[in-house]
Amino acid sequence: VFDFTKNIDLLFIQETHFHKISDFLFFNQIFHEKFHVFHSLALSRNTGITFLLNRNLSIKKIVQTFEIGGRCLAFKIYIDNFVLLVVGIYAPAQAKFRPHFFDQLYDKINDTIEFSDVILVGDFNCVENPTLDRFPKRKNFSEPGILAFSRLKNDLNLEDPYRHSNPESEIFTFASYRNSFSRMDRLYLSADFLAKYHLKHVKVLSDIQ
Repeated sequence: VFDFTKNIDLLFIQETHFHKISDFLFFNQIFHEKFHVFHSLALSRNTGITFLLNRNLSIKKIVQTFEIGGRCLAFKIYIDNFVLLVVGIYAPAQAKFRPHFFDQLYDKINDTIEFSDVILVGDFNCVENPTLDRFPKRKNFSEPGILAFSRLKNDLNLEDPYRHSNPESEIFTFASYRNSFSRMDRLYLSADFLAKYHLKHVKVLSDIQ
């Protein structure tokens, strides 16, 4: 149940399972009055991405920039004197496909021109710190795909604002049937953007809390 009374500026939804335009027509009818709605259609059973952007925001222009079929959707928001690149992802759960996905994402962002800062959000299906972001803890464990993601993160100078403010805390966004937990769902911001707006608290929303 969606609460329209909440002051939501930007909402990212993954695993929409919208495979064709007719699948999301009813969805758009519900939300289009209050939100700009962007979709990347699902190319496989469990994919599909949707962004909702509040129409009341003071925005000059919105331009959809690129997508990776059902797994990534990006658009540029023109606000005053800067351009924000917003990227939502749903990385592959299968470890063998994850490095290629992050390499694709790296190339797509690098091919994009004229943006000031980046917001990267979604389900990464891997964690940066297996000791801190998984339970049970996995010491000396190499996360499949994390090297490719680290290249993207470092080259774009991205920061995890939650981990920036909570360097030692343990919080999880995914629970498996095997009683294991992980922080798969994360938000990254350009370091300059994070410093500029002094974000002191990032609330973690999850369907397991």
